[in-house]
Amino acid sequence: MSEKLVLVIEDEQAISEIIAECLTEEGYRVVQAYNPAQALTFLAREHCDLILLDLGLPGMDGNQFLDRMPEQLHNILVIMMTATPGRVRPNPRITLLLPKPFDLNRLAEKVCELVPLVIDEAAGNDWTDLEPGAAAF
Repeated sequence: MSEKLVLVIEDEQAISEIIAECLTEEGYRVVQAYNPAQALTFLAREHCDLILLDLGLPGMDGNQFLDRMPEQLHNILVIMMTATPGRVRPNPRITLLLPKPFDLNRLAEKVCELVPLVIDEAAGNDWTDLEPGAAAF
């Protein structure tokens, strides 16, 4: 089993810590970035499988972050988290839209669906065929 990495980009440290703890308990490696600049620096040197992106970030909101994400990173799955879903611009890089407040169990379930820790090759699961586009849950 290869280690799956989730990058949490959330400026509210308490929320970021809770998400990181939840996903670590599920078996994911989690890296936290508290602002877009930290996240872009991290992504320049390491690959991640999923980004949990807060919309309301200091200096650059989640929409702007996605616009500035380098082309080679466009295949990374993104869950946009926000208390104001109406401010999220349609973007094919957004895999799911997660309204705040959210249930951590539901978040963990969705992360496990999008980035399974174990892929059953016999079942023919091919997660690269996931269609991009915003979907709320």
